[in-house]
Amino acid sequence: MTKKNHPTSSKIEAQTPQQPPAPDPKLKLLSGPLTGRDAAAGPLVVSEANPRYFTVASGNAVDRRAVYLTGSHIWNNLHDGLGPGASCAETPPEQNDYRAYLGFLEAHGHNFIRLWRWEHFKSQAADGAFHLCMTPQPWPRTGPGPATDGKPKFDLSKFDQAYFDRLRDRVIAFLEQRSSYPRP
Repeated sequence: MTKKNHPTSSKIEAQTPQQPPAPDPKLKLLSGPLTGRDAAAGPLVVSEANPRYFTVASGNAVDRRAVYLTGSHIWNNLHDGLGPGASCAETPPEQNDYRAYLGFLEAHGHNFIRLWRWEHFKSQAADGAFHLCMTPQPWPRTGPGPATDGKPKFDLSKFDQAYFDRLRDRVIAFLEQRSSYPRP
C-alpha cells in the first residue's frame, strides 16, 4: 500500500505543522542556567503558571522562577564497583570519584542528578566488557552460608549502616554544592 492509498494519508497531508506555543508571560524564565546557590534555593513544586515546569517553593508564587532540570547520567554515582573486564575487582572495589563528578556537573551548568540504586550485586554490561559489582548494599553480607559469588549471603533481616551513611554523605555533598537537586 502506498502512502497515497493509505487510509490515513488524507489526514497526514491535511495536517499543518504546529507552531510552538507563545511564552506564558506569567512564567518567569531566565536566559541562562541557574547555577550556584540560586540553582537549588529550595524544594521544587509544580509551577502554578505552567505545569510543564517546576519552580522553587519559596517566596511569593507570582515571583517564582522556572527551573529546568538537566544533568548527566552515570551508573555508579551511589555505589562503587564498576570497571573494565568481566570479573569484579578484589577488595577494595573501583572507587567512584564522586567529588570530581559533582565538579563536572557544576562546570557544565547541570543542576540535577539521580542517585542510582542497584538492586543486584553483580552484573555485566557491554557484552561482558564491564562489570558492575555494586557496593555498598543496604544489607550486610554476614551469611549464613555463601552466596553464588562465594562471599557470605546477604542478611536481609538487618541493615548495613555503611550503605545509609554513603547515601546521606552523597546527599549532603549535593546540598553543600547547592547546584543540584538530588533524586534518590
